[in-house]
Amino acid sequence: MTKFLKNERGLTLIELLAAASLTAMISVFAIGLLLKGMNHYNVISTDTAFRDEADILMVSLVKELYTTKESDILTRPSENCTENCYFLMKGEKKSGFVGNDLLIQDKSISTTNSKINISSESKIEQSSYGVYQVKLVLEMPIKNQDVTFENEVRTINDVKSEAD
Repeated sequence: MTKFLKNERGLTLIELLAAASLTAMISVFAIGLLLKGMNHYNVISTDTAFRDEADILMVSLVKELYTTKESDILTRPSENCTENCYFLMKGEKKSGFVGNDLLIQDKSISTTNSKINISSESKIEQSSYGVYQVKLVLEMPIKNQDVTFENEVRTINDVKSEAD
């Protein structure tokens, strides 16, 4: 032990350069890994935010339509609606997309995340009698990103057809 402490030669320049270059290579690898991890975190958190908002909004609209009787619908969304796609129910209450808002019985359902908006491209189309395709488009202007969610819902068929 005393022999080691008495050695005062120190490190050579080559040893010092080798240690510095090895530390630099490990640091570059570690920083790259850290940045890649942060990028993946941002992508996943954005996707999760979109899905959370879509779940809340879509469930609200699907629940409303699923419990609606066909006889309670006064007006259905027009076939090629571009901005205002809504049902007019008995009592003159609107349910659907009006501009960039989702209305359920004339009550606006807004997004819980202030960075996410409902796009005016959201719409409802009738695919067959009592069956409707709901297209919800959410946008995040900060990241210039939008995501489309689609769902099919049936209303309660309480109207007798002439064939019955």
